Amino acid sequence: MKDECLRVLRVMSEVTRRMDLSEFARLVELNPIEALQCIQDLEKTGYLKKTGGGYGVTDKGKAVFKV
Repeated sequence: MKDECLRVLRVMSEVTRRMDLSEFARLVELNPIEALQCIQDLEKTGYLKKTGGGYGVTDKGKAVFKV
């Protein structure tokens, strides 16, 4: 997994509120397009799932940080 995507997954697992893409991209130190690409990659590989109007970390995604 790319470092950027790992950073996206880590921040998503720690964030406790909804936020827009621009704010999230600033948190993960990427531009919005790069952040969205990582989110889509993480969804395709099963680390994130779509929930309503956003994304949530799956059990597989949570397991990454338990190692």
